[in-house]
Amino acid sequence: MFKAGDRHFIKALLVISLPLTLQSIMFSSKGLADVLMLGQLSEASLAGIGVATRAFFIATFVLYAVASGGGVLLAQYWGKQDHSGFTRTMALTTWASLLVAMPLFGVFYYFPEWVVSLASSAPEVIEQGAIYLKITAAQLIVIGVVSSFAAGLRSIHKANISTTFSVLGLLLNIGLNYVLIFGHFGVEAMGIEGAAWATLLSAFFELLCLIAYTYWRRYAVAFSLTALKNLPQGEVSRLMRLSVPIALNMMAYAGGLFTYSIIFGRMSTEALAIFTLMSPIESIAISLLISNASATAVLLGNELGSGKTENTYRHSWLAVTFSAACAVVTAAIMLASADLVIGSFEGLSAATISVAHQLYPILAIGIIIRSLPITMIIGVLRSGGDNTFCLYQDVIAQWVIGIPTVLMLAFYFEASLLWVFAAIFVEEIVKIMGSVYRISSRLWMRNLISDESGTNISTTTVEAA
Repeated sequence: MFKAGDRHFIKALLVISLPLTLQSIMFSSKGLADVLMLGQLSEASLAGIGVATRAFFIATFVLYAVASGGGVLLAQYWGKQDHSGFTRTMALTTWASLLVAMPLFGVFYYFPEWVVSLASSAPEVIEQGAIYLKITAAQLIVIGVVSSFAAGLRSIHKANISTTFSVLGLLLNIGLNYVLIFGHFGVEAMGIEGAAWATLLSAFFELLCLIAYTYWRRYAVAFSLTALKNLPQGEVSRLMRLSVPIALNMMAYAGGLFTYSIIFGRMSTEALAIFTLMSPIESIAISLLISNASATAVLLGNELGSGKTENTYRHSWLAVTFSAACAVVTAAIMLASADLVIGSFEGLSAATISVAHQLYPILAIGIIIRSLPITMIIGVLRSGGDNTFCLYQDVIAQWVIGIPTVLMLAFYFEASLLWVFAAIFVEEIVKIMGSVYRISSRLWMRNLISDESGTNISTTTVEAA
């Protein structure tokens, strides 16, 4: 039976997760908009942008890891009502994200052909993917800042702000795609190059709007450079202890996803095109699950930071159950709209479309399976800084079990594409078992800031430090 506190928890979860879901969908929809429009041109363009966006996925995960490490502390500082600690951590997280983004930008800008060639040996695919990757490389700097501010806004329960500007960025991206890819209003058609410029310009527009608004309203996330002066001993090292395992975890996980792209690319260009077609659809479906997990991490982090943890363990399982229910609804919607979604890719061959229809139900079922480890890892275990366990578990599940299984099916047993695609979800079963054990142990329930004191935060709009 639900307790009064459980209903309040679910309500707070919805308040935070709904704008996060919309924001995540907006981010994923930018890739889907590119894929849908370029899918009307050729399979080579679709495969090229698929490889490029997978490479971006890895880099984005690394930047997200830095922001997530800071987000764990930010949520606990907010729960403790420690203003000075919140501001210091916000500034440190943003600058750390920028430091990580710069070398990633360098790799994508100066060596795009090498990056794309890792997943495909087809010259046309490499050419198309490299064009997109080189132009959009600067977007990594934008992502570094936006992800840090988004983590801060989530922590103060103001996720709707970053969501609003994500919507504006998506609308601009779609409009620029229409003009630049196909050539309208007197502009020459640019194909995949136009998609890249549309993505980059809309990203900078979103960043400028977000920064201007948060500083104008003087929210708690609006820090000044003085916040980085006289950092307490151990402040940087604590952020690193939280962020480095998440970064390694995200790199390993995203690298595994990229490896799956390589496997499909080595099978055939058609297989890579189908995998690319599925990826943005999957990303949008998982957006709901990640948003629930992120909202869970904020609420559980608030509880752990405040010291009021009598219901934290119960709330962790409540969040997992809620996420699974949302996944079932999401999968049902996906199945109901299968013909509409797959039919949107007009530039693909009839054979490719036919195989996509066979894989689509597997993807929908996979969403339900993935909902459990996503919430348990991102939402529950990381809320208490249990990042090292998550790292070891993900590496074993993906690199020791998942990827070898897919490799053997693809190249040793030469199984059909249907079986190879289904095998991708084997790693999720392993994560479910490990995460259930870890949550039940309660070892993740840690207050990371209990040794500090600071000034109180009484409102969400406070003077910038």
